[in-house]
Amino acid sequence: MTDPPAEVALSVEAAPPDDDPRWQRLHARSALVVAGGAVGSGAALLARVFREALDDAGTWSAALHEPALRWATAGIVLLVVAVSAGGWVSVRRRGYALTPGALHVRSGLVTRTRTTVRVSKIQAVDVGLPLPARVVGLTRLDVRPGDGAATVTLAYLRPEEAEALRTRLLGPGTDERGQEVVVVPMSRARRAVRRSLGVWGAAVGVLGAAVLMVADIVTSAVRLPLVSGGVLLLGGALVHLGSAVFGVLERAAGFRLARDGELLRVAHGIANRSRRTLRRSRVQGLTISRWRPWNTPGWWSVQAVMASDQGSDDDDANGVLVPIATPEEAVRAATVAVPAVPGDLLAAFLAAPGRMPDGAGVIRPPVRARWRAPVGSRRHAVADAEHVLVAARGGIVRREVAVVVHGRTEALAISQGWLQRRLRLATLTLHQPGTASTQVPHLDVDDARRLLRTLAAREGRRRTDAT
Repeated sequence: MTDPPAEVALSVEAAPPDDDPRWQRLHARSALVVAGGAVGSGAALLARVFREALDDAGTWSAALHEPALRWATAGIVLLVVAVSAGGWVSVRRRGYALTPGALHVRSGLVTRTRTTVRVSKIQAVDVGLPLPARVVGLTRLDVRPGDGAATVTLAYLRPEEAEALRTRLLGPGTDERGQEVVVVPMSRARRAVRRSLGVWGAAVGVLGAAVLMVADIVTSAVRLPLVSGGVLLLGGALVHLGSAVFGVLERAAGFRLARDGELLRVAHGIANRSRRTLRRSRVQGLTISRWRPWNTPGWWSVQAVMASDQGSDDDDANGVLVPIATPEEAVRAATVAVPAVPGDLLAAFLAAPGRMPDGAGVIRPPVRARWRAPVGSRRHAVADAEHVLVAARGGIVRREVAVVVHGRTEALAISQGWLQRRLRLATLTLHQPGTASTQVPHLDVDDARRLLRTLAAREGRRRTDAT
C-alpha cells in the first residue's frame, strides 16, 4: 500500500478527533442571545397581530375574545420556544479546536460541518461586543482568512477566552492598546451627522410624515386614521431618523487606529463595540476616498485592501482604518499600514493630482482625454514608486487615491473602448487577490503600454527573487 500524499496526510493529522480534549464549546450563555433575538422578533410580530385585531374589533375587550387572536398568540409563543430550543442545541453542538497550524470549527445539527483555517493564512481577527452579547457578558470572535474563504465566527465566548484565542492566532503584541496613530474626536463625528446624506434623507421623511399628519388633522384631506395612520407614520419616520443618526455615530465616534509592532489595532463603536487586529503584512493596498458632501472640511476615508474584505457594507469587513480623516491623518494612517508609501507623494496626490507637474514618475492623461472624461481626466494621475503604485481618480461626486503594493498584483490588463481607440487612450487595470482591482483610466496608449511593461517586469523579478 502506498503512503498518502504529504499534504493530504498533513491535513488529516491536523484535524483532532471528536473526543480530543482540545475541542472547546461555545459558552452556554450564547443560547440566551439567540433566545433574546427570538423573543424580540416574536414580541414585534405579536404587537402587529394585536394591532390588527384591535382595528378589526374596535375595543380591547372584543379583540381579546377573538379565537383567531388566541390561536395566533399560541402559534407565535410556540415558534419562539422552538427557535430558542434549536438555538440552544446548535450552540452546544458548535465548538472549536486550535492546533499548532490551524483553527478547526465544527457545527451542525443534522448535517455536521467542519471548517479548517490555516493560521498562516489569517489576515485579521475581530473581537466584537454587540449589545445583546454584552448584556450577558460574552464576546463574538470573527476570524478572517486571506485565501478567499468565508469568515469563521465563534459566537459567543468569554472576553478573556476570546482575547487569548486572538493572541494565539496572530501572536502577542507589545502593548494591548498599541501606539496611537489616529483618533476620531466626537466633535468630528457630530459634524459628520450633519453632513450625512442618509440623515438628511431621513429628516425629509420626517418632515413629509408631519405634513401628512397635520393635513389629516386640519383638513381631513388625507384619509388616514389618526392613531393607526398618521401617528404611526410619523413615529416610523422618527425611528428611521434616529437610526440614521446613531449609525453615523456608531461608525465614527471614538474610532481609534493604533500600531502594535507588526499588528494594526482598530477599535470603534458605542453600543456594538468592535476591536479588530490585522497583520500589516497582509495589507495588499489602500483606498483613500472622499465624497462631495464632505469636500468642505476636507475629510477622507482610509480603507485597507485585503483579500477577503470585499463586497460587504460592514466597516470591519471592508478593512476601514479611519472613516473620517484629515489629509494629514490619512497620510499618517497610510504610511503606518504600508510603510513603503512615500508620504510626500501621497500628500501631493490627496491635495491636487491634476496640478502636479509632469516628470518624477507621474503620468497624467493627455489633453485629448477631456473629450472622453471632461471633469475626471483633469484629476487622474498615476505614479510608479519603488515599492508601490499610487493612482488618483476623480469625478464630480467622488475622488479616490489608490495605493497598490508591488508584488501583490495577480494580473495586469489594458482595455480600450471605441472612443478611447479613436483618441489613442487606454485604461490600465491591476487585479489583486480577491475581488479588488485598481483602474488607471484614459492614459495615452503608449504611456499605458510602457507602464504595463514596467510593472510586469518588476512583478516577474519579485517572483523570481521569492523563489
